[in-house]
Amino acid sequence: MDFTYQQAPLVEVIAEAFWPLIQLSAIPGAAVDPFFPRASVQFREEVAALGFSVVESLVPPGVPMEMMPNQVVTRYRSRPEGWPLFQLGPGVFTANMVPPYAGWGEFRSTLAAGYAAVTTAYQKAGRVDAEVDNLSLRYVNAFTATHGFDGRQATFLHEHLGLRVDVERDLPDGVRIDWDMREIHLSLHAPSTAPGGSRFTLMASVGSHANQPACILELAIRGKPDGDPVAWFDQAREAIRKTFEALLSPALQKLIGPKVDRAAR
Repeated sequence: MDFTYQQAPLVEVIAEAFWPLIQLSAIPGAAVDPFFPRASVQFREEVAALGFSVVESLVPPGVPMEMMPNQVVTRYRSRPEGWPLFQLGPGVFTANMVPPYAGWGEFRSTLAAGYAAVTTAYQKAGRVDAEVDNLSLRYVNAFTATHGFDGRQATFLHEHLGLRVDVERDLPDGVRIDWDMREIHLSLHAPSTAPGGSRFTLMASVGSHANQPACILELAIRGKPDGDPVAWFDQAREAIRKTFEALLSPALQKLIGPKVDRAAR
């Protein structure tokens, strides 16, 4: 079943691929993607054939690309401000989607086409191997008043997502701190068996979405594929989905609403 939620908190889905660069020891933090100049021209042609012909540069002209390792420098869309989009930079490719989100199946097709385009572009530019350092899949969610968030982030994290960060020491006399309104910036990292050899990241913070206070939750998996990269993304998506559902309290599950079968629409 390929589905979305009726009141999904989803903000953005981000799929990323990173490949090896040549480090410049003389310039700390700098690195070279020797195939990028030619590959970026070819990639533009490849994605234009897919309908992504609107190109947006994210850096001023003349910026040395060796100072932008693993950072996107160009966006490709099918129409101005349209989604999904592709992004490319020295050593990095991304496919991104925001609501309205039609489910994994549709985004997967876009991701697979974009990944094939960047692979073809680099091969035509002279890079024979298709080795990647890492793949990453990230789901960014924002829980607002629609999902019961009332501004007390610590309470929301504890009661609805099973995450608790507390202070267990007594405070000095005369100190008055409203811990109920504490803001938590949480980052958890752990090995994951799905996909094998990857690492799972959970990050929680406070923010805003649609001009409302929000509890931000990002779930991500990063690792190196052993085989088909798109199959790796399938496994990562399933692991993130199961983890997301396991975190939700019954009350929050009701507020998010039932699953909507995209295939049946």
